[in-house]
Amino acid sequence: MKEHALKQLQNELFTASVLYMDLSGAVCEILTESPAAPLTSADRARLIHLRRQEMSALKAYLSARLRLMTALSIETTREIRALYNAVPGPEPHPPARAQF
Repeated sequence: MKEHALKQLQNELFTASVLYMDLSGAVCEILTESPAAPLTSADRARLIHLRRQEMSALKAYLSARLRLMTALSIETTREIRALYNAVPGPEPHPPARAQF
């Protein structure tokens, strides 16, 4: 593999990991700093939006990790592939609730 292609995979992994950590931190902040239960409807909506982004970022991180491991000829174990497959892709938006 050419050095440029390897560097690109390494950068993709780093960028994906930073995004995932930022989003998971934002989700944790909402969950751990809520002054009362249940969450307000605004916090709940923000949490749902961030959770979707977080799962998408996790999937991108795991994909970049697998591609880099493959490029470096590191065996990707069954457990690593199972983890990647266990993370759902982007969730479709739920249908709007009917207003009564």
